[in-house]
Amino acid sequence: MKNLEIKTPSEFYRMRRPEYFSDSNVIYDFVLTREVLAFEIDNISTNQKQDLFEGFCRRIVEKVVTPNLIPQTGPTGGGDGKTDSETYPVSAEISDRWFIPDNGWNKDEKWAFAFSAKKTWKSKAESDIQNILSTEREFTRIYFISNQTISSKQRKDAQDKFKKTFGIDVIIFDGTWLLEEVFKNNLIDIAVDSLNLSSVYKSKKIIQGANDVERVKSLEELEKKIQNPDYYTDYDYQKVEDALETAILARQLERPKDEIEGKFDRAIRFCKKLNFEKHWIRIHYQKAWTYLYYFDDYSSFITEYKNLKKYISLSSSSDEIELYVNLFNSLRGFCASNCKLEDFQINLELEKKEVYSILEKLSKDESRPNTSLKAEIDLTTQLIMDSIEVQDNPDSLFKRLYDSFNKSIGLIDFPFESYHQIFEEIGSIFPNNIEYDKLIDLIASIAEKRTSELSSGRIYLQRGGQKYVSGYYKESIVYFGKAVLKLAKEETEYDLSLALRSLGHAFSNIGLLWASNNCFISANFIAFKPWRQQGKLNKRTFECTKQLAINELLLGRIPLFLTWHELLSLIGSQIDIDESKEELPTFEMLDAFLSVRLANTYENDNN
Repeated sequence: MKNLEIKTPSEFYRMRRPEYFSDSNVIYDFVLTREVLAFEIDNISTNQKQDLFEGFCRRIVEKVVTPNLIPQTGPTGGGDGKTDSETYPVSAEISDRWFIPDNGWNKDEKWAFAFSAKKTWKSKAESDIQNILSTEREFTRIYFISNQTISSKQRKDAQDKFKKTFGIDVIIFDGTWLLEEVFKNNLIDIAVDSLNLSSVYKSKKIIQGANDVERVKSLEELEKKIQNPDYYTDYDYQKVEDALETAILARQLERPKDEIEGKFDRAIRFCKKLNFEKHWIRIHYQKAWTYLYYFDDYSSFITEYKNLKKYISLSSSSDEIELYVNLFNSLRGFCASNCKLEDFQINLELEKKEVYSILEKLSKDESRPNTSLKAEIDLTTQLIMDSIEVQDNPDSLFKRLYDSFNKSIGLIDFPFESYHQIFEEIGSIFPNNIEYDKLIDLIASIAEKRTSELSSGRIYLQRGGQKYVSGYYKESIVYFGKAVLKLAKEETEYDLSLALRSLGHAFSNIGLLWASNNCFISANFIAFKPWRQQGKLNKRTFECTKQLAINELLLGRIPLFLTWHELLSLIGSQIDIDESKEELPTFEMLDAFLSVRLANTYENDNN
């Protein structure tokens, strides 16, 4: 089969991971072209659409500059040369929730807007600025938007002159800017409605894909939460995560670049209040990935790569190191091939030394076996890539990988599947290498054993459940225990967590509370993994923590119960817990349990 020529990172990523892109189709009966809209904007005065043009400009500004605009009507409207629109005060609590790409407005500013379709734009701008300032309403910035085509030099010279003459910042946008914003942000419907164009340009057929249906639903739910000022606190961890998730969903829906950037900027504004390092790492990683693999924007990718690197150290988790290595691979791959890194003040060899140094030191850290092994394999993989570039014999490196993969057997958190796929794919580079063949044989044997164990583990889990439901708790423990041994793998963490929780409940039912506690602590560690990796909490985390709190009460360890109760309260405030109305709500139940426990505790009771 012929290899497809991949020209850009986005083409490559779309080919490899189509599920991370929109699966919807929009078909217009008649397409509003840039040329047609440019003609309409250029002939606003000829067609006597000045009033419509003002409405068009205001709606575009609301979408891409700032949404808090009030139109000036009646005797104070644009007809007398004063403002055509201006901002109204909004609290920072509200404005921080916007995802406007050019959002530079803050609660201490007041902006005025003037819209004009006159050919003599410069004299009109000067006249409008004078009249706006004559109102003495203490404007801090003035926007002048014209339908004319203005060169960059003319615009800059005029802005500098107005700043010097009037002592206020003046921003000038022209017809080209309006066109760019309409087509870049898919605001065609606004242009058609505002300028009274033919409705045929809005006639379209949308075939929404299954993935997009779910994404749109999730995005709308998250936006509803974020826009509700009472849903989160000012320093809410989940608010940052939800804001970041909206940016990722918008990216996968292939929304306009400005909208996606605006959502990322909103996540950053929220993050600044908490200033939590793990948040910054995830935000910079996702922004870097977006710029490279969705927009082919090498410059912005490199900026975000540098931002993420500031937070990476030897104390970083294996997941954070993985993100760093992912971006470095993209840097040495697509960026090094398509742009001069020196132009961005970045030296690939120095970057390589930094990455290799961290991986080498982590690979020798015996206190973190999983992190150490991942670092060892990542470093060897990088050296293999180096050997390909200089055409060296990689046999010794394949032997090293063979030893490394042998060590992975028995490590629960080791991501075998992801490495398995990586080394299968590079096989085309080494079609006849004996050491590589040995490595593939080992990987295949490990994969075969894991597949067999996973199958038997699920069978044991099902049988344990059957015995548990029937009240044979002791017998169920045998099968749940067998299931735990077979399912102790990274790719079946959900099944492993279920087996551990089931085992914990079985132990609790026969009075072995300490054994039950150990099971739930292990299950809780697994349940928190999505939080450590992606900042996401779920009901499993809540349920495991809840059971640990109950167990500590049964064991009589009140201080530890209070610790788990505090953690449970934090988790409960971050996720929606839909408890059945027939059940006693969790926190009321725990309060009742604690009261009963204290009421039955004697003054000198040490239990």
